[in-house]
Amino acid sequence: MWLPISTAASRAGARHDAVPSTVSRDVRLDGCYLGEAATVTIDVGLSYPGNLQIELIHVTNDAPSPYRDMHGQPLAGLHHVA
Repeated sequence: MWLPISTAASRAGARHDAVPSTVSRDVRLDGCYLGEAATVTIDVGLSYPGNLQIELIHVTNDAPSPYRDMHGQPLAGLHHVA
């Protein structure tokens, strides 16, 4: 079950005792993916527990991207830790 990004960001913030979360909708990312031009649109939820940033991403279009598997299905779970 997918939660709305605002709900998921609020829950992540509350779970980790973070400062209030923010949500940005319809963020456009223009770039190159697998050698082809790609434009990805996403909703992003951010929470900040201490010195950590928790970023939740919901892809809102069907463009090929690192957020989709080789069949075009959205990926779920941890994307990276930096």
